[in-house]
Amino acid sequence: MHPRFAFGQDSSERTRNTYLKPDIIQQRQYTLDRLNLKRGESVLDIGCGPGLLVSEMAKQTDLNGLITGIDPSLPMLEMAEKFCRDQSNTHFQQADAETLPFESASFDVAVSIQVLEYVSNVDQALLEIHRVLKPGGRALIIDTDWDSVVWNNSDRTRMLNALEIWQSHREDSFLPRKLPAKLRQARLGINNISIYPIINTRFSDQDYSYFLAKSICNHLSSKLPTAQINNWFQDLVSKEDKNDYFFSLNRYVFEITKN
Repeated sequence: MHPRFAFGQDSSERTRNTYLKPDIIQQRQYTLDRLNLKRGESVLDIGCGPGLLVSEMAKQTDLNGLITGIDPSLPMLEMAEKFCRDQSNTHFQQADAETLPFESASFDVAVSIQVLEYVSNVDQALLEIHRVLKPGGRALIIDTDWDSVVWNNSDRTRMLNALEIWQSHREDSFLPRKLPAKLRQARLGINNISIYPIINTRFSDQDYSYFLAKSICNHLSSKLPTAQINNWFQDLVSKEDKNDYFFSLNRYVFEITKN
């Protein structure tokens, strides 16, 4: 993962607060349903963030299992360790997806949620997932293709410009369309590909798209005039005021087995 994507204290806290909103709580439950973890399984969470998914997975695998979370961000890891401090079957370590500090065939399951699109060398990260999985081990990868965003607005050109600048802070904002070939190259078999949509018809601080809009504004602050950014955001507010707000995006879910 490129150093510019590392989370500091402020961004880590904003991200944790977002993970506690209804949209992401529902996505986390969906992730758990797709994983279908068994008691005693060892699981690697690549890019574990503040540890909410780790905590839920630890409950499902019970004390005979072990959930290991890695993240390049120390503030994130500190949050995760604090959140999971009463769960003895959790472990956290600073690391990135391209160089997993574990022996080969160490894990039954690997999970990566909204991480690979930030990774410089996805091919190497997938080879690492293959290496650390046990024979027949499985993985779940979820990433967004940012071409899937549908956002009701009054100025299409302004919206497209904002999204294009926002997309530039990732290594690859369109990774899912490339993942099938990359997975096959890494000898990871694809069992299923599905879509997890996030849809908002309100613009409030309880909705994912509100957090996304705020994040986009922060990112645009060094690239566009303040008035232009405010106009973009206020347009979304006006859509809410007129009961005309709509937002959706697709997250692509890859269920994988080590060949």
